[in-house]
Amino acid sequence: MKQQLSYDLFMKIKMKPSKVPVVAIAIAVMMLHACKSEPERKKHTIEVFSPGSFFYLDPVKNKQVMQITSDEEDKQFASYLVGFFDSTYTKNVQQPKIDEDRSVYYQFHMGENWRAVINGDSVEPVFYHPVQNADTRLGSGVLVFPVTEGKVPDTLVYRSAADGWSNMIISLKQKRLIQ
Repeated sequence: MKQQLSYDLFMKIKMKPSKVPVVAIAIAVMMLHACKSEPERKKHTIEVFSPGSFFYLDPVKNKQVMQITSDEEDKQFASYLVGFFDSTYTKNVQQPKIDEDRSVYYQFHMGENWRAVINGDSVEPVFYHPVQNADTRLGSGVLVFPVTEGKVPDTLVYRSAADGWSNMIISLKQKRLIQ
């Protein structure tokens, strides 16, 4: 279908015969490039790659997650989108309990394994909102941490053995994984 459309378009172009080969080559190169190129992946603020999987983190505006009525309220929270992508994950029809446990973890319990460090104090999230994804290989959600006097977290700490990313210490200032 694509080839026929390109040929029809090519045939409708009226030019001097000497320029036809140049145009044909240009169209062929563009089509070849379009077929081989993949859509560009969104770059995240922090990305950590592991064989077959990766973790990402992005700051999120509080207004995207909560009903904020004033600028003062907005300064009382810090929100982050976190996600875990496992390219090797497939649904297991023979053991649906494993899939159910994974789904329940990302919907309800992942927020329990996070802490923010603000000037040396460890703070638990006050709110965790899972993000529904069509791709079952991706588990993600938004974490909302309380902050005082407009201070933002220095570090985020993740502790869990449930998903293979057992311990992570993420420096928000350096925008990278420390451990």
